[in-house]
Amino acid sequence: MATLYGVGGSPFVRKVRVVCAEKNIPYDHEPVFPGQVDRKISPLGKVPGWKDERGPLSDSSIICAYLEGVKPEPALYPRDPYERARALWFEEYGDSALLGVFGPKIFFKKIIGPRFMGQQFDPAEIQKTWDEEAPPLLETRGEVTHLSEELDSYSLKGQAGLLSAPFPYPPSSY
Repeated sequence: MATLYGVGGSPFVRKVRVVCAEKNIPYDHEPVFPGQVDRKISPLGKVPGWKDERGPLSDSSIICAYLEGVKPEPALYPRDPYERARALWFEEYGDSALLGVFGPKIFFKKIIGPRFMGQQFDPAEIQKTWDEEAPPLLETRGEVTHLSEELDSYSLKGQAGLLSAPFPYPPSSY
């Protein structure tokens, strides 16, 4: 049976878990922290790592693409090449731009730090991050305008693929 390596608090691990659940793919879960995963499975020491009978893989987007190929139904990514490319763009946007703000500056400070590390959080600091750093991420200039409307028009399954970052809701909503 396949094994997924990584802690459940990681949005990247959760992304792979959602794909496995949607596709009914069984796996064992080994909750290891970044840096603790075997470098033969994840050469950079990042989570998630994945190992099955074919060998090891790392990076949530790579693992999800692999699982989509291994078990194409139900499809979580669009079949149309252009729509699939757009879904991959949204996935990368979630993995990099959104997670860079929502992960360490909001989710970690409000959820992970207090619950698992005994750290206090400053609601005003989190709200300031939301007020100042979220709007530019959700409304971009150039080809994709009003990204928040664009995201609203896509569904988690089907057109948009999978976004890995914590959902971009105001900090008071979680």
